Amino acid sequence: MSKYKVENPITLSFLISGIALLVLSCYLLFQLLTVFSVTFYSNRIELIQAFGLRRKTISLTQIDSWIIRKKKSKYGDYEILYLVLSDQSVLKFSSYLYTNFHLISSKLKNNKAQNSFLRNQWNQKEQKWFTFFCIAIGFLFLGIALNSFQDEQITRVEISTLNGHLLENIEVKKSRRSRSFVLKLEEYPDYEFKIGSLILRETASGNLMNDFQKGDQIKFAIERKEYEKKILKTSALSSWDYIFHYHSISIIEIAEVDFVYLSLENYNKAINSNNVGITLFFGAFGVMFLAFSFVRLRKKAVKSSRSKKRFRKL
Repeated sequence: MSKYKVENPITLSFLISGIALLVLSCYLLFQLLTVFSVTFYSNRIELIQAFGLRRKTISLTQIDSWIIRKKKSKYGDYEILYLVLSDQSVLKFSSYLYTNFHLISSKLKNNKAQNSFLRNQWNQKEQKWFTFFCIAIGFLFLGIALNSFQDEQITRVEISTLNGHLLENIEVKKSRRSRSFVLKLEEYPDYEFKIGSLILRETASGNLMNDFQKGDQIKFAIERKEYEKKILKTSALSSWDYIFHYHSISIIEIAEVDFVYLSLENYNKAINSNNVGITLFFGAFGVMFLAFSFVRLRKKAVKSSRSKKRFRKL
């Protein structure tokens, strides 16, 4: 967070990431402070929290009932013991926090009834929230699909041409599933001009690397709004611009008098082809999530109807 400077909006990302780490640290500290150390006596238990700064004594007669719920995690399955006290407050013990969890569990459950009513109540609540979550995800995916369904066409009115000299040879950046070209200009050293892997398929990349070397003059087109914001600096940058890809500018077209390396038409073709894939992918998953949610709601409605009929017969 100390790297954030009010007079330099580019450093806003340091502030946001610092706040996120601070919140995460506070959450982890809170979780640590809520862990109980348990000491057993003949007629009571003593719970010690916050490194011994907080102590709580509970008589064994205050334990009214219990629930054990099994949970799944990518790090391994675990159990949570819930103790329901006579004042209806609940204590929670997670198996991954105690090496002797089963010993603690057996002693605290001894001669106490299992709270089936509360278990069913919690299960129903979890199922309801899970269904609502699936519905929300379904509508979100459908929204992304509909937004990508639009046919995007960048026209020549929306692009601006940039001239400059290559600061270094064209760089090829590779990741596990993608490859991109990066051009750096002597005139604009703060920015990287990129051709992403999607657009690279429509680019004569071999010719581009062979024809242009360090120090050569090169001309290409970028979006007019990027040109006005970052090159001319006549338009204001948003917070979003400062946080995401401030130093990166996409190349829309590269063409010389006698050869076209990347045309505006091929750029639009690649973008719209990608949009079709996004539409199909998110549309399919959106329909699947909504269908799954509908089936769950339908089963719940049928089950509820049958329960009411049985109650009437009784």
